Amino acid sequence: MTNQIEKQLIEIQNMLDTLIETTDHLAILTKADELEQSVYIFKSLIEGTEAIFKVLPTFEIDVLEPMKKIEQTLIVIAKTFENDAFAEVSEVAETTLKPEFIKMREKFAGALENLS
Repeated sequence: MTNQIEKQLIEIQNMLDTLIETTDHLAILTKADELEQSVYIFKSLIEGTEAIFKVLPTFEIDVLEPMKKIEQTLIVIAKTFENDAFAEVSEVAETTLKPEFIKMREKFAGALENLS
């Protein structure tokens, strides 16, 4: 059983790494005023986040606080897109969203270490 859990934790960590990279990419695209690509990347970010959030309750890892902050931040970014404030989207992605994804990744890394 532990081997299966370990594989799942590694998979979630990899997904979080991808979300962090996607967040970086979103910041770059919004700084460059690439609206179409930014919206596409943001949609991918939401879908990836939803996928991870669906499996998180199966683990006994306290990520409720980062999950709430990520959810709130995604809403803020969506509203910021609606207001065409791309510089603000970039700032929120870099200063709020990315650090929360990193916190989650660190919690999963800690859980993975505890299995060893």
